[in-house]
Amino acid sequence: MLPHGTVVHGWPLRDLIGAVVPESAALTSVPAIVGVLGGWSNVNVLLETGAGQRLVLKVPAVRDVTVAHYEMLAARYRALASRDLMPSPIEVGCLGELTIPYLLLEYVDGEVYSSPSAMPPDRLVFLRDALARLWDSRVGDAPVFRSSIDYLVHLIGTLEQCDGPELFSELVPAVSYSDTIDRIRDVCLSMHWSQALIHGDLSESNIVFTEGRVWLLDPEALCFADPRLDIAYLSVQHEHEGPTEMIRHLFDSPELRPESGHTVLALLSCITWSVQRIVDIDRGRVTEHLATGDVRQRIGAYVRQKMGLLALELDAGS
Repeated sequence: MLPHGTVVHGWPLRDLIGAVVPESAALTSVPAIVGVLGGWSNVNVLLETGAGQRLVLKVPAVRDVTVAHYEMLAARYRALASRDLMPSPIEVGCLGELTIPYLLLEYVDGEVYSSPSAMPPDRLVFLRDALARLWDSRVGDAPVFRSSIDYLVHLIGTLEQCDGPELFSELVPAVSYSDTIDRIRDVCLSMHWSQALIHGDLSESNIVFTEGRVWLLDPEALCFADPRLDIAYLSVQHEHEGPTEMIRHLFDSPELRPESGHTVLALLSCITWSVQRIVDIDRGRVTEHLATGDVRQRIGAYVRQKMGLLALELDAGS
């Protein structure tokens, strides 16, 4: 957890919390700051009210996020909370002249493991059941990718919209961006594809285990795509681990066993969001504690690691 002196978009954290109270119907007095939780897309602050209730305050880590985006996020939480998959949203608002949106969320007090390989097998059974319910859910505003090529085009579009190809060449100069995309496209053309509501950003930090139950967090990347992408993503996304076979073995039915193409797309997804974050850092759009030189260097190393895994996967499938 970060110190309470954390600055968010130029505002000391305590001042930011104080600015929420006049705008909020849920908070009647300034709550205590218990700590700052992990997160990349949002700054997540654990609060405790005078009545002892714990809440999570989410504010965007990147500038120019709109209230409409947070209302969409709250609607997704609400829809999946009704299926006992996510905590319930309490309130969406905006910090007046700051134009910083916020979301108050129910706090789930559970266990978050440091990596997929640290998750005990008996807990993974609960994760499997939770994902089965997610994949059987419906959220009306989630984008639909009807084929692997659709999903690839989405990732390419995200990269090109933020001038990612240039940064890609800077981070991994020995690798041709266009050749890599062509090889991925060839893999996509031959892979099988099914469709369900997937999480899209399934990392260990977005999975909370409580007694006999799993909660999922951060539904920003929800979409209708192949559920094997969730399995592949969880198995490859960790910063310090390679592909985690235990995760794949948990889903041992043929229709849920990731193919090489799912792994390739999951790795490209990891690379895409990381490149996008570096671009946002370079453009001064990311809040202070997530935009240091050390953070940028760490993300760059992550991109190079995932590019190495992507090259191995493409070579193995050729």
